[in-house]
Amino acid sequence: ASSSPSQTRTTGDLEKRFPPMAKLLVTFSPRLTTTTVVAAVVLFLSCFGFATAAKRPRGFLVSERPAPVLRREKLSHFRFYWHDIVSGPNPTAVPVARAPSTNASATAFGMVVMIDDPLTEGPE
Repeated sequence: ASSSPSQTRTTGDLEKRFPPMAKLLVTFSPRLTTTTVVAAVVLFLSCFGFATAAKRPRGFLVSERPAPVLRREKLSHFRFYWHDIVSGPNPTAVPVARAPSTNASATAFGMVVMIDDPLTEGPE
């Protein structure tokens, strides 16, 4: 098997310094291509990431303060009554806009009503 002049020269230089390893290094030395460099960087970053994550058993926990004790919320119940007057001389609820389909709707869908109702704490 013939080899190129650069390999012969490299092999000769290596044989002078490291005789048993010279042929092995020249034969199996990878070429530095873009793919090789990218693969090496990805491998390095992956190993670095795993090594850093292994040092922290809790992963990406930001704070180790104890959780705050939750207190029961104070709830308030409001009951109030609207007093609508929809007809008569002084109505308190007056339609101000209607959709074209409001008259055909059983629920008065599309009607906008303006109210001026008194609020009370009881039904009277």
